[in-house]
Parts: sequence; structure tokens; C-alpha cells
Amino acid sequence: MKWLVTILSFCSTASFSQGIVSIGYNTIGIAMHVGADVKTFRFTGGYSLPLISAVKPMIFDFSVGKTLVVNDDISFVPSIGIAYYKRNVVVANELIKMPGTIQPVAGLAIERKVMFGTIYVSANYCKEFYAGVGINAYFGHASKKQSNHSAIPQWFIPNKNEWLSYGLYAASGISNGYHDANTFHGWGNGDFWAADSWKRKYKDFDNGDTRAAYIGSKTFLVWTTDGQHLTSTSETAFLIAGTALNFWNLKNELQQYPKNQRWLVVVVKKILYPMLCRSIAFEATYQTLKK
Repeated sequence: MKWLVTILSFCSTASFSQGIVSIGYNTIGIAMHVGADVKTFRFTGGYSLPLISAVKPMIFDFSVGKTLVVNDDISFVPSIGIAYYKRNVVVANELIKMPGTIQPVAGLAIERKVMFGTIYVSANYCKEFYAGVGINAYFGHASKKQSNHSAIPQWFIPNKNEWLSYGLYAASGISNGYHDANTFHGWGNGDFWAADSWKRKYKDFDNGDTRAAYIGSKTFLVWTTDGQHLTSTSETAFLIAGTALNFWNLKNELQQYPKNQRWLVVVVKKILYPMLCRSIAFEATYQTLKK
């Protein structure tokens, strides 16, 4: 992701207009992109990952688009770029992993303005055609122009604690992805990740000695004994920490918003965003690791 950081850093020093976080669903699966508008040009990077089918492609792309305004509400955004494309195939009922390739990518999005940004429908081509729908949430300079009440925070933009909590939710999803890849698909090498690695918490389980292998190996240090316990414990720990941080000082936080927006803060920033962060991180990890 270093290239994306470099691009966004460049955008911030140019005539930066607004940042973009895009979340959607297409005929491949889940799609998420981040980027920035620089004058009428749009720079975005992100991915489309399969949710169900193992033979759907994974596409990681970077694109440059041009915003063509039709009227105050509608705009077209054609784009071109490059992508890392990887698709597995099934031969004789056996899943064959294929190597990824660099491919050109082109797309066209039709966007309509809504309160928090835009909703879009898109058509894209990267070795195959795929279409999608989703939302673009804007932040930065443009967000400040959208409201005359600059002292009131916007209900869809996370604060510092919430951003940190989303990182913890993502870490929980990554841990869950490692756990499921190891448990159900045999990912990992060595005794620590073996299918029967749970026996390591016992002194000699196979010979009937179920005493602790060392102090705490069956209780508070069980997460140090094997990969399954490590990933399941870290998944739970990150989830609890993220939830605690996300809901910290909730009462005082909600008082910053008008009463008719408080339910949106809870639904979007406290429930929807964490679910998306955790699910996307899990899916990306699991799809990458599973055999």
C-alpha cells in the first residue's frame, strides 16, 4: 500500500478538494476504495474481493478518473488504471490456485449527490466485466462547505477514538481470518499450527497426562500454546478493546449532534463501520490464506 500513501500525500500538497472513502458491492463481492479529488481529477486505490465463490477474482486496483458534472446532482466519472488480477479455477472438482497478473482496468461511475456524499452505480472491466453499487463518503475541504454549522461534527465522519477502534476491529477480523484458514484449511507450518496443536497445552496428552505443560498453559497463558488459541484469543481481545474504545464517552459524544442525527451516529459509526472493517479484514485475510 506504499504507492497509495504516496499518491495521497501528493494529493494533499496539490489543490486538494476532498478525500473519499467508498464502500460498495459488485458482481465480484465487496468493494472498498479510498482516494482524493484534486480539482476535477479523482485518484483512488482499493480492491474488490469475493464474498462467497472461491473462483471469483480478486482485484486490487489504482485508477485515475475525471469528474464530468451533468447538473447539481448528477455526475459521470470515467476512469482508467492498473490492477493486480488473480482468479482461481476449478479443474475436475479441484480448486487450482492461479498466479496473479497485472492488467489494465477501466470503469465508468454514475453518481448522485446525497447528504453525506454520493451514491453510485458503476461498470468496470479488468479482464472481465463487473458492475456494482455503493456509497462515497467525502471528508476534507468539501465537507466544510456542505454545512453552515462548522462547530457541529458531521455524523458520518469518525473521530480519533473511532478511527482507532476501527483499526482494532480490523485486527480482530484479521485474527479471525488466520484462525479459520488454519482450522478449516490447514494453513500454517509446524507443531504450533498443526490440526492437533491444542494438545500442546497439556504435558503429554497422548499418554493420558493432562496436567498443564507449564504454569498457565491451560488458563491465562493458553494463547501461547498453539495457533488456534492464539488467533481466537487475539480476535476476542481486539473485538472487546475496539468496542470499548468506540463506545467510550458515548453519552457526551452524542450531545454534540442534533437530536435527529444521534441515531445515525449510533447506527453508522458505532455499528455499520465496525462491521464493515471487521468483515473486510476477515475476508481479505481468509481468502488470501485458505488453500
